[in-house]
Amino acid sequence: MMTAKVMQISKSSEFMRKEKAISDMILKLGITPNMLGYRYLILAVELIPEKAYLPVTKELYPEIARVCGYDVSASDTVERAIRHAIN
Repeated sequence: MMTAKVMQISKSSEFMRKEKAISDMILKLGITPNMLGYRYLILAVELIPEKAYLPVTKELYPEIARVCGYDVSASDTVERAIRHAIN
């Protein structure tokens, strides 16, 4: 389950470099940190396992909501914020 993966993530130097690289990539796309979807996008990239199928609306958005301390029902808010950031 993805929650276990989230629990394993630590603020090691490798993790910080990865987060910085993701942040730089998102900034290059024109998505700025003042948008709510900015942080959600960083979490989405961190949570997606390499080369694995992940149902976005059924697993990824609810997991982002949980990681951010929201109820799973807030997954529609996460989706809306991400859509707003990339449009």
